[in-house]
Amino acid sequence: MAINERSKGNILIVDDEDIILADLDNRLKRFGYTVCGQATTAESALKLAEQLRPDLVL
Repeated sequence: MAINERSKGNILIVDDEDIILADLDNRLKRFGYTVCGQATTAESALKLAEQLRPDLVL
């Protein structure tokens, strides 16, 4: 895989505001990141993090 074809990482986004989640999702994808999931509570974020094993939780 060429350097410019590499994924920059999988990110799980956590925020209680849907509009913030949508904005972050859009911005991260435009910069080449993969958003593997979104959560609106800490409990759901922990469950998703265990399942999805993201590189970063934001």
